[in-house]
Amino acid sequence: MPAATPASPAASLPTEAATPGFRTFTLTKPQSPHAAAAAARLPAPSPAGSSAAVPGRELRVTSFWRLSPGGISAGLDLGSEGPTGPFHSSMEWSGRAGLGLDRAMAEIGLGRYRLRVGDDHSELYGAGQGVRWGSRAPTGPGIAWGVGLLQPYGASDTQVPRAAADLRWSPAKGLAATADAGMDGSWRLGTDLAGGRVTTALSVGRIVGFRDSDTAAITQYRIKGDTFLYSRLGQWRGRHPGDLVAVGARTRWHGTSLWLEEARGEQDGEAQTQDALGFFVPGHRLQWGARLQRTARSDPPGAGGALDLGADLFYQASERMRFWLQSNTSQLGGDNRTARLLAGLSFHPTPALELRAERTVQSSGAAVPWQFLVRRRTAANMTLGLFYAPVPVRDGRGGARLGIEWGRSFDLPLTRPGRIQGEVRVGDKRCRERVAVLLDGRRRAWTGSAGQWRFDRVPAGVHTVRLDLEHLPARFGVPQGEQTLRVSGGHTTEATLPLVSLGGISGRVTVAADGGPAVPGQVEPPELDGITITLSNDRVTSTGRDGSFSFQNLKAGPYTIRLAVGTLPEGCELRGPASWDVTVADGADVTGAEFLIAPIRRPIRFFRTDEKPAR
Repeated sequence: MPAATPASPAASLPTEAATPGFRTFTLTKPQSPHAAAAAARLPAPSPAGSSAAVPGRELRVTSFWRLSPGGISAGLDLGSEGPTGPFHSSMEWSGRAGLGLDRAMAEIGLGRYRLRVGDDHSELYGAGQGVRWGSRAPTGPGIAWGVGLLQPYGASDTQVPRAAADLRWSPAKGLAATADAGMDGSWRLGTDLAGGRVTTALSVGRIVGFRDSDTAAITQYRIKGDTFLYSRLGQWRGRHPGDLVAVGARTRWHGTSLWLEEARGEQDGEAQTQDALGFFVPGHRLQWGARLQRTARSDPPGAGGALDLGADLFYQASERMRFWLQSNTSQLGGDNRTARLLAGLSFHPTPALELRAERTVQSSGAAVPWQFLVRRRTAANMTLGLFYAPVPVRDGRGGARLGIEWGRSFDLPLTRPGRIQGEVRVGDKRCRERVAVLLDGRRRAWTGSAGQWRFDRVPAGVHTVRLDLEHLPARFGVPQGEQTLRVSGGHTTEATLPLVSLGGISGRVTVAADGGPAVPGQVEPPELDGITITLSNDRVTSTGRDGSFSFQNLKAGPYTIRLAVGTLPEGCELRGPASWDVTVADGADVTGAEFLIAPIRRPIRFFRTDEKPAR
């Protein structure tokens, strides 16, 4: 009976529901150690000065190798986004004595089509060899197809190669029908329906030599937002017959994922009940979660239930240091207790160096050696490392081995490169200051004393150039965004990037001369700091202690300066205009904008004691 899982219900379909002709051969199984390390650890192309892959003009090559006394493993990935469709290919190989995998596979994609070829003898990934040619499923309505030949190992009693074809047809959004058929008599029909709050997937089929009949159904109902209820039904006959009924719920609350599932079923005459629940809390530095699963079996009688409790913790103390913990405890039948703890630490003394240590501790008595890794980025797109890791379980000898790893990523031009060059001008003059220019947002070039810049070995195709605002002096403005250029192989394309000098406005708030009597409690002279001044482009500033204010880095044009009367010192009023209209020219400063304030003066009248004041 399949185990309960917090994953999406659609991801929990029994593996028997796969294409009959390719049930045991797939490239979407868990990655091998060297492939996972290559994907996670190989450095990205350097933003500055690197020749990033351009659509249809360069081929990105990524390789990753691991060598130990027992053998060698290798991975190779080729990719390019072409104007007529994306191209991608990958290859993976490792020897039986190397890392215990013994598999070789390749995948090539060109536009909408995919070719998969593989030979896999490893028990870790399943066993099978074959080839499949097909098209990618469209994102909307359309047809996808595939044909191939597979020879499975251990999936059935026959070792005869199995030829099969599959078809997926989607006449409208949210509706799809699938059909698979093999020349050995295996077949499967299915349908997917998604509309409103309900999503349903149904399938029925037969796999010769493995399943006489196989039926599966999944239904998901969205209550609101990220809250779902779902059910899974399955029944299969043939080798290891059984059935499954499961219901569950999952939701997300303030970023926290929660799930709950109960499953009941039977396989080979043994009834089984499984309950599972868990949660996971993501975060910037701290991520943690827990899960609880209880399994009860009818055979052997009186054995009781198995209880599994797990927890995960990931903490990033800083940009250089990370910790992680994974624990799992089991109590089988109330007697047999096991516990397992995985702890790890990753530290970057420098951005180019990684030190990693990981240890698994378990109560079963089997010792799991420490795993160490020292990896250094030796170049912009290259890593070199030394690892000490446990031998895979299927090796059977235990212990650990010392080895080295090497990763490299580079670009191969598919066409003759060209050149882009130009100059930066301020008005009608060349810019004498050193500024940076970006190509496609990644490659950077600096101007010389004459304002000129250049990019060599630019792949043919469409590119964009713009000024790098992060390295632009504050007194300059950019009147134009990025420019789009087309580069031809072996030719030079020129472009001019304009700059404008920015101006400024400065002024002062002053106190008018006043010889009147002082008012009790009034500060003399008034404090002039903190008076708010606004500009018509929504910029705001405040005066200093001497009443001065300024606005810098303004483009040429008309502006209106206003004084906020409500921010004047207590006991003072404005004398004169509350706003000024000024015009800023390129690179010019406007001065002399002054606002005049004075203490508030009120007339004083004297009355005789027998005279009433007039109202």
